[in-house]
Amino acid sequence: VNVDFEGFAGQTRIAANQDVGGGLSFDRLIRIEDRGFVNNAPATVGNVAIAPSAANGQGDDIKGIFAQAVDFLRIGVGDSGSDRDIVTLTGVDRNGSVVDTARFDARAAQFLEINGAGITSFFLDIDDIASGQLDQNGSSGFDNISFNVTPVPLPSSLPLLGFGLFAAGVAARKLKSAG
Repeated sequence: VNVDFEGFAGQTRIAANQDVGGGLSFDRLIRIEDRGFVNNAPATVGNVAIAPSAANGQGDDIKGIFAQAVDFLRIGVGDSGSDRDIVTLTGVDRNGSVVDTARFDARAAQFLEINGAGITSFFLDIDDIASGQLDQNGSSGFDNISFNVTPVPLPSSLPLLGFGLFAAGVAARKLKSAG
């Protein structure tokens, strides 16, 4: 599944828990910006999503939630400036255990990628660093999200149960027609 925010108009607000594609939603409001990334970024033009918060109206940390477990997640993240970004992507399973994590510390947007069975949510920790300090006015966003939904295996006993019910039906029919 690929989620690219090009399909949304700039300044669109997407409510918390609203599916943005493929069963992916976020824990709070996100806003679509039509500024793209710069500096050798994963998406150089078009829309990106930001997660404004009370502490940082230009984009802050965000949690993504999947309707079904995934085994792979890739996301482009960074900002439109040239300040230093420290970004950590952490995938978590339904029990709250960390499945995988990836991190970068750079002056340009990057792709982060995590893998592992059973990822049901992720946390994107975004820190803009300007003049050696955390910049609460940074403008980090994310875009070009790709993930693989984990197929749910069929329980091995289910076909046997179906055959048993079929056989019981055939036997009941024979008894009814004999009696």
